[in-house]
Amino acid sequence: MVYMNAEIISVNSTGSADQFLKHELEAFGISLTHLTTQGCNPVGLREAIRLALSKNELVVIMGENKNADCPIHSAVSEVLGAPLELHQDSWERIQEFYRNTNRELSSDMQCMAMLPRGCTVFPNDHGSAPGCVVSRYEQHVLILPGTLSELMPMFSDYVAPYLTILTDGTIVSRMVGVFGLSEAVLTERLADLMSEANPNVTSYAKDGEAILRVTAHAADRRAAFALCEPVVEEIKQRLGVNVYGVDIGSLQKAVVALLLDKDMKIATAESCTAGLLSSRLTEVTGVSAVFECGIAAYSPEIKQSVLGVPKEMIEKFGTVSPEVAGAMAAGARRVGKAALGVGITGVAGPDTSEDKPVGTVYIALADEKRVWVKKISIDTLDASEGPPDRDSIRALATSHALDLVRRYLEALPMVMAGGEIIEPQKTVPPFIPHSSVPVKKRTILQHILPWKGDSRVDIVIKSALMLSVLFLFGVLLSFVYLQIFQPLKNKSLFRDLESLYDSSDPVIQTDSGIDYPEGMLKRFYALYARNPDVRGWVKIDDTSINYPIMQDNGDAYYKNRNYNRQVSHYGVPYFYKNTALISPSSINRSMVIYGNNTGDGQMFSDLTLYYNNLDFLGEHPIIEMNTIFESAKWKIFSVMALTKPDNQNHAFDYTRSVFTDEYEFLSFAGELKTRSLYNLPPGQVEVQEGDSLLLLSTNFEDVAGYVGARLVVAARKLRPGESESVDLSSATYNKSAVMPPEWKHTTRASAANTYTTSTLLQTTTSDVTTQTTDTSTTDASSTVPKTSGKSVTTTSTTKTEGTTEPEPSQTNSTTSTTPTSSTQPSVPPVLEAPPVLAGSSPESEFLADCKVISGSEVIQPKNKAELQMLLARVVKTEIGDKDMMANDLAAQKAQAIAAYTYILHENKTKSPYSVGLKQIDLSDPNDKKIHTAVGEVVGIKLLSNSSPIYTPYFSSSAGFTANNHEVNWANLPHLRSVHSFYENESYMPEKAGWISTYQISMNELKTKLEIKYGDIKFEDGKTPFYVRNYDKNGLYVTQTNAYYFKDGVKTYITGNQMRLAVGSGSTELRSHAFEVVSSTKDTLTFSVKGHGHGVGLSQWGAANYAQYAKWDYRQILSHYYSITQSSSHRLVYPVWYNNRVADIINTNIHKARGALLAFN
Repeated sequence: MVYMNAEIISVNSTGSADQFLKHELEAFGISLTHLTTQGCNPVGLREAIRLALSKNELVVIMGENKNADCPIHSAVSEVLGAPLELHQDSWERIQEFYRNTNRELSSDMQCMAMLPRGCTVFPNDHGSAPGCVVSRYEQHVLILPGTLSELMPMFSDYVAPYLTILTDGTIVSRMVGVFGLSEAVLTERLADLMSEANPNVTSYAKDGEAILRVTAHAADRRAAFALCEPVVEEIKQRLGVNVYGVDIGSLQKAVVALLLDKDMKIATAESCTAGLLSSRLTEVTGVSAVFECGIAAYSPEIKQSVLGVPKEMIEKFGTVSPEVAGAMAAGARRVGKAALGVGITGVAGPDTSEDKPVGTVYIALADEKRVWVKKISIDTLDASEGPPDRDSIRALATSHALDLVRRYLEALPMVMAGGEIIEPQKTVPPFIPHSSVPVKKRTILQHILPWKGDSRVDIVIKSALMLSVLFLFGVLLSFVYLQIFQPLKNKSLFRDLESLYDSSDPVIQTDSGIDYPEGMLKRFYALYARNPDVRGWVKIDDTSINYPIMQDNGDAYYKNRNYNRQVSHYGVPYFYKNTALISPSSINRSMVIYGNNTGDGQMFSDLTLYYNNLDFLGEHPIIEMNTIFESAKWKIFSVMALTKPDNQNHAFDYTRSVFTDEYEFLSFAGELKTRSLYNLPPGQVEVQEGDSLLLLSTNFEDVAGYVGARLVVAARKLRPGESESVDLSSATYNKSAVMPPEWKHTTRASAANTYTTSTLLQTTTSDVTTQTTDTSTTDASSTVPKTSGKSVTTTSTTKTEGTTEPEPSQTNSTTSTTPTSSTQPSVPPVLEAPPVLAGSSPESEFLADCKVISGSEVIQPKNKAELQMLLARVVKTEIGDKDMMANDLAAQKAQAIAAYTYILHENKTKSPYSVGLKQIDLSDPNDKKIHTAVGEVVGIKLLSNSSPIYTPYFSSSAGFTANNHEVNWANLPHLRSVHSFYENESYMPEKAGWISTYQISMNELKTKLEIKYGDIKFEDGKTPFYVRNYDKNGLYVTQTNAYYFKDGVKTYITGNQMRLAVGSGSTELRSHAFEVVSSTKDTLTFSVKGHGHGVGLSQWGAANYAQYAKWDYRQILSHYYSITQSSSHRLVYPVWYNNRVADIINTNIHKARGALLAFN
C-alpha cells in the first residue's frame, strides 16, 4: 500500500465538505498535513498551491469555480504550466444541467469547462462544475466542488476509483446509502461493525441522508472486495428498508434508476420547495426518459387552475394540509400524464403560515388509485449544526419525497402500506442534582507544587510536571541559540564579507607578506587577505544568495566551516574539487558550486525557489558569478532534480568539467537540458559550441524524499556583447523530464507510477507540410543508344541512388524571367556557420521515428552504433564516390546529417523512408572512412522547435539551387535558392554528367504529360514547344507553353513537372534547368545542366565546397539550408545515454505511447 501526504485548500467551501473529504482521504491511507482556507484572490491562491506542492504528493482544492471571479482552474493552470482548454463533454453537460433546471446560463459560465490540458475529468452528476485531476512530477492536484451535495456522489462515483488505482489498488470502498435514520441510531445499530479496523465502516450524515463507507485493505482488489461484501450485506440486513442503494451515489440516482427499471414516469407539484425536487431529479443523467414535468405552485390560484385542487378543500383545510398535498400529487400525475405524481406543500419559513409552525411539510405520492401522505415537522430536522433554516427544511422535504417514491417502487408489484405518520419521540435531558456543601478553594501554588495533604499520586504528578517544565526551558534555550542567535551571527559574518567585496576602493597591503595571485580582480584582495581559499563570489538578485565561493581540496571542508574556518552547519559555498582557478588563463568548461540548504533562507536555501515555480525563474533568469580572475553573468537554461553521483549509484555525473571535444561537451549540455523541469522558449537560452557552464547544487532531500537528492540549477556564461534580457513568458513545465530512478521509488513518486493520465506523452508535429515525394534511382553511362523517339548524349559515368525527389503539385509558378548570364565572384564568400546547439531530448525519442525500408529489409536503429551503420550505408549510396571525399569527408558528414533529418521528417509526416541501400564492408578502406566520418556526426540533426525539418538533397545544381516554392509550392525559409559556386564547367568533373542533351518527340512528350496530368495542349508560338518563364536566376524552368485545365483553371506545366513526367534518370531529362535547343513538329532537343530536383543540398556542390573552399560540414549545411544565428532551425547535437539509462527511457516512451493510444 502506498501512503501519501495531502493538503486540502478550501476556497469558500463548507466545513462539512472539508470534514467529509478528510475522512475519505484517511480511508485511503492518505494523511492530511494541512487544511488551508483561501479566498478567491488569484495571487494568494497560486502561492497556496505552490506551497502545498512543495510539501505534499496530493493537493485537493475545493470550492466554487462558476465564474471568472474565482479562478481556481486558471491558478492551477499557471502553477502547473498546463494551458486551459475547453472540455467539450463537460460544457455540454453544463448546458444540459442549466436547461433541465430552468436556469439562465450566462456567458462567463463556460469557465467551468475550461480545464487544464491533460487532466482526468470527473463528471458532476449533481451539479454543474466538473471535477478533475492534473498529474505532474509524481504529484497530483485534485479540483472538486465545495458543496457536500455535489462532492459526496462525485467522490463515490469517480474520485474513489481514481484514488484506489493511485494507491496501488489495494484499497476498496463500497458506499451504502441510507435515509431516515439519524447518525446516533446508525452508530447504535452498527457499533460493532464501526469498531472493526478492516473492513472499516464510517458514516456521514446530512439532511436525513447518510452515506456508510465500507473500506477494506487487502493484497489485491479482489480480496478487498471479498472483505467488503459480507459487511455490506450485514448493513443491509440490519437497516432494512432504510438502505436505498449500494454504490448508487445519491437518493435521486436511486429513484431514477428504479423508474427506468420499472418503465414508469413521474411528475411533481411543489409549493414550499419551489422546484427543488424536480431540480434534484433533473441533475441525474438520463432522467428525461422518466421525468415528465415539474410544477411550482405557490399560490392557491395556481393550485386550483393548473393542478385542479378544489377551492372548497383549500378553504376548509388550508393550503398546508395533507388533503391539499394529496390533491396536488394527483393533479401533477394527471397534468404530466405520468404513472406517479408527487405533491409537496408546507411552511419552510422564516414566518409561520395558517397558524402552522415553520417546518411543517406534507408530502404526497399518488398513483392511479391511491395517495400516500407523509408529514414532517421541525422535530424531525437535524439540529446538530444549529437551528434549521429555510434551505435545510426544503432539502429535507425533497429527500423525504424521494424516499417515499423509492419505497413505493421497491415494493412493486406489491402495494406499499401508507398513510400512517410516525412522530419521532422527543428525549428530555436527565436532571443532575448539585451538592450544596461548599468547597474550600486552593491557591495557585497548592495546585502546582507538592503540598501538605496531597496524595502520593498528586506528588508524583506535580514533581514530574516540574521536571518537564525545567526540561522544556532547556529546550527553549537551545532553540533560541540554534534558531535565533546562530542565524543572526551567520548573517552578520556574511554582511561583513559583503562590505569587503563591494568596497569601491579596497585597501591593499603590499607589504603584508601575502602572495596575491597574479591577475586577481581588485575587489577580491580584502577577502583573499582574510582567507586565501576564496575563489569567487555568487549572487542572485532578490534572494539571500550573495556569498563568497571557496576552493575545495576534495574533503568538502567548507561544507561545515564558515569563512573564518569555524565549525558551522551553514558552511560556505564552494567549488567542486575539479574546478581549476589558478590563473586568468585557467579553462573550466563546466564549474559546479555546492551550497547548503539550511531551510531558513540562508546559504543556498533560496535555490529551491527555482523548483516548481516558473514565475520565479522568469523573474530571476540571471546568476552573477565572478571568479577571482573574471567577472561574468550566466543565463539559466536548466533546473533539475538529480542524485549526488558516486561510484555506487550510477547516477548522472553532472560534475564533469573536462571534455574531449565539442561533440562531447554539447552532449553533456544536452543531458542537462533533457533533465530540466522546464521547457524554455527556443532561442532564448541555447547552449552552443564554445560556451562555458555553471551549475549550482544544493540539498533537496526534504522535497525529493530520498538520500542524496540534489536540486541543480545550470546556466551558461553570457557571450561577448550578448544582452542579459531573457523572455521566459512562454516557458512551460517539462512533463517528460528525465528524473532520477530514486525519485520514482520514493513514497511521493511511486504513487504516480500506478496511474497513467492522458498527459504522459506529448507528441510534436513538424511545422512543414511537404508534398508527396518520389524516390528515384539515377544511373548514367558514357554511351547510351538511341531508343524510341529520343536520343541522349552524356558524359556521366557515376551512379547516384536514393536522391530525395519531391513531387510537385498541379499549380502555376508566377516567376517570369528569361535566361540571363550573371556576373559571378571569382571566389565564394567566407561563410561563418552558427555553432551547433546542445540537444534537449534523449536521442531515443528520435530513434523511435527513424525507420528505413530497403527492398525487403526494414531498418530501425535502436542505439548509436546501429544508427551509425544505417547512415553510413545511406552516405555510401548517395555520395560514396572517392572523388567526392575531401577535407575530412565534410560532404559525407553533411550528407549523413541531412539524410538523418530527412528520414525523421518523413517518418513523422508521412511514412517510412524507402530507398535501395548499399552495404558497408568495414574491411574496405573506403567504407571504413565513411563509417568513421559518420560516427563523428551521428545523431546531429536540423531541428525547428524540437522537430525535424524537411531537408531534401539531390545530385547537382545548375550553379544555383532552386526555390522550394517553385518546385513543391511550399514557401520554406530554409529552402531558398542559393549560389552553388563550384558547380560550373570549370570545377565539375566529367563523371558528374553536369551538362547533358535530351531528345524526345512532340507526340511522346504529349503522351507522357497526359498520362500524369490529363488532356494537354500547347500554346501557339514561334515553335511548337517553348519556355514561357524561368526562375530569377534564369536557370530553372517555371513555365512551359504546355498546359491543361484543372477545376476550370488554365494551368501551365512547369519544368519539374515535365521532368517527372518524361523521366528523370541519367538517360532522360536529368534536371528542369534546361534550354530548348531545337523545337520542330517532330523532335525536341534540350540542353540540360545539373541532375535532380534542385532543392536543398547539392551533393556535388557540397563535395566541391569541401575540396576547393575547405568548408566543413557546418558551413555546407548552413549554406544550402540557410542556417543563421537567428534562424528558427539550427543544427542540434544528440543526447546519448548509456545503455542502461537508454533502455529505461525507451521503455518509458513506449509505455507512455501505449497509454496515449489507449486513452485516444
